[in-house]
Amino acid sequence: MSNVKDKVNLFNCRFAKQCSLLCNSSELPHEFLCNFSTFLQTFEINPDIIVDIIKSLDPNKAHGHDGVSVRMLKLCSKSTFKPLPLTFNNCLRKRIFPELWKKANVVPIDKKGNRRLLSNYLQIH
Repeated sequence: MSNVKDKVNLFNCRFAKQCSLLCNSSELPHEFLCNFSTFLQTFEINPDIIVDIIKSLDPNKAHGHDGVSVRMLKLCSKSTFKPLPLTFNNCLRKRIFPELWKKANVVPIDKKGNRRLLSNYLQIH
């Protein structure tokens, strides 16, 4: 199998099966009551937390969907990060998150052995 498109489709089928939805007849009641003692809206992110997280990021990692590299983030001053907690806290309070934050690049990780064998790739159970 030398066609890249065929390989991608094969991987896609394999990993899509790992992430399929459970089909059952259960439904949440119309007035669903949460039994949690705390909610995300009571959680608040402050600028210091964001600065600490950015300092701990590995500058050799790839950038996100926004195209901003970790190196560039680390070069920015603390004042640059002031809008971030406002954005994050607003998302938590409204319980609405940008669609782009819900997407991921999934990369298959091969185990030792022949990379051409589908069975030599890790599976999520």
